[in-house]
Amino acid sequence: MRRKAFRIGFVVAVWVPTIVIVGGLARGGAADFSGFEMASKATAALFTFDSPSLGIPAKPTGELNFGYSETSLRSGPSAYGLGSILWPGQVAAAVPSFLQADIERQSGQKFPVNIPNYPVRAESFHPQGPATTSTDFGTMHMSSTAKETAAEGTSYVNRFAFPGIGLIGNQTSMSSSGFDSQGAVSMAEAAANDVSLFGGMVKIGSVVTRLTARSDGVKATVAGTTEVGRAEVAGNAVVIDATGVHVADQGIDAVAAQQAVNQALASTGISIELGTAIDTIQGPQGSRALGGLLIRAKSSALEPLVAALPPDLQSQIRGQLTLDQEFTIQLAPAAVTAGAAKNIEFPVDAPDLGGTTGDETPAAVGEPALPSGTSGGSAPSGAVGQGGGPVVVQQVSTTFEGVPVWLVVLLMIAAFVSSRPLMALADRLLSARAGAGGCPNGGD
Repeated sequence: MRRKAFRIGFVVAVWVPTIVIVGGLARGGAADFSGFEMASKATAALFTFDSPSLGIPAKPTGELNFGYSETSLRSGPSAYGLGSILWPGQVAAAVPSFLQADIERQSGQKFPVNIPNYPVRAESFHPQGPATTSTDFGTMHMSSTAKETAAEGTSYVNRFAFPGIGLIGNQTSMSSSGFDSQGAVSMAEAAANDVSLFGGMVKIGSVVTRLTARSDGVKATVAGTTEVGRAEVAGNAVVIDATGVHVADQGIDAVAAQQAVNQALASTGISIELGTAIDTIQGPQGSRALGGLLIRAKSSALEPLVAALPPDLQSQIRGQLTLDQEFTIQLAPAAVTAGAAKNIEFPVDAPDLGGTTGDETPAAVGEPALPSGTSGGSAPSGAVGQGGGPVVVQQVSTTFEGVPVWLVVLLMIAAFVSSRPLMALADRLLSARAGAGGCPNGGD
């Protein structure tokens, strides 16, 4: 029995350090930060319009998102995730409760029931909850997750047609914020497929945007682009970049084709371009925003349609509506940001205050001393650290959520395969020891 125990103990002694090391490497993917802030958002198709004549002090005047997702994750920690197949924007979505609160405040009367806010959304919060929300409408889906170390929002729309503008096929968006082995990371992906606009004059096979922002607490990096596939304007294959629309075929007919494309766009008051990346990187804080594919149409394009109407109807429209609107369709816009600060600790020498005067109040334990005449809620610059002792920025440690299943299976296979050779090695060690001075166990 002692011989068997020795053999088993030998195998365990070989494998325990390996498991500890592997577990430590897996846990090493979670970095410790004194603070962090991440956010991401993506939209499959965004419709906006501006109308100066309406007098609304907002830009854009209105917006509507199809296939929208959004996340935020901040130290505290607090997390937010949102997925919506049809999203009017945060302001419009909260208008009902805002109006109710304003009416109740001015009238002094309480509503018998609360007016619900915009309902077409899957929304999650941390720490108040719900942690996970998911809703399906036939082939449409929206979901969200908000946890201590991660937030996610997703949305999927099968297809829809916008009267007078066109139709768009499958639309998806995904936004996430969290941590990986490199630190804090935010990602966003948006895609719109099978787009046909303005009576088929503009056709686009796909528009896909993928963005990533990372921060290791010292340096931030951003990456990602928008890709357009199979684009056509007025039946001509085109390439779209930040400068506009260019005929893809550069053969002998390229000049005539380019003129046809330009004329078709000009006659309808439409411009098309690919949005350029807007980056902001300041040390450990970085962000990137992409407008996706931008299609702009001025309301002057409606002038021929108005002119074709009966005179009486024309006068009514022109008397009630100023055609100064600009409509914009953005396919697959997205934005990400990530920032983090490493946990730091540094000593601060406490000055000899030499007692207090009658108009000074000693600082409470753990609080900085404030000069006379300063309230506790507004410490001036330089006041931090005057309370004595080391100043330690609060440590926020990300949570290790388990070793991957594939790693566990791999370790089990390796342990099984190596168990017999290790047992044989243990026997040889016992035999060598027995030959040198007799079996230490006196038998099996």
